[in-house]
Amino acid sequence: MCNSPNLENNIFNFSIFCTFKNYYLSPKMFPFKKVVSLFIFFGFFLPVFSTYAGTILYEKDVAPIIQKKCAPCHHQGQAAPFQLLNYQEVSSHAKMISFVVANRIMPPWPADPSYSHFINEKILRKGEIDTLLQWVNTGMLAGDTSHLKTIVFENAVQDKPDLVIKMKRPLSLKGDNKDRFYVMKFPVEVKRDTFLK
Repeated sequence: MCNSPNLENNIFNFSIFCTFKNYYLSPKMFPFKKVVSLFIFFGFFLPVFSTYAGTILYEKDVAPIIQKKCAPCHHQGQAAPFQLLNYQEVSSHAKMISFVVANRIMPPWPADPSYSHFINEKILRKGEIDTLLQWVNTGMLAGDTSHLKTIVFENAVQDKPDLVIKMKRPLSLKGDNKDRFYVMKFPVEVKRDTFLK
């Protein structure tokens, strides 16, 4: 039994509450302790599981971007000054990577993607940039990198290009370790995928 409070205006409401309480908290009618335990479990642990599931990891989120958009130049024998082939190499340059991708300095791709596209173009989409930045800002978590395959590049150049284009005069670059990007217009248009030299 529930005793109503000594407030005349609330007798009816309190009576309904007492009935509701007696019905739902009855051990025979409702396994209250089990339900409370479930609420505690999901309340505390489900957010943890959800947070981990949404965590940006090198092995599943960052590596595919680096391997496709960065590693082709950042490996031995290419123009880039350091390699980006594994977690250790990428994480050690993470702050620099964060800066250059946020400011769209890297990958160096001055061609206008709104005008034309090229095979194997190295353009980072906004979602890819956001992924890299979030990974750096959340501690550069590795994940399980044991299943990642070692990237092997063959620095081979096709011997016979489809078309050879020559400049009218040579362009000299200063050896001061600074990146300079030039957009040059050659008087040629191609109607199909063409290997140029």
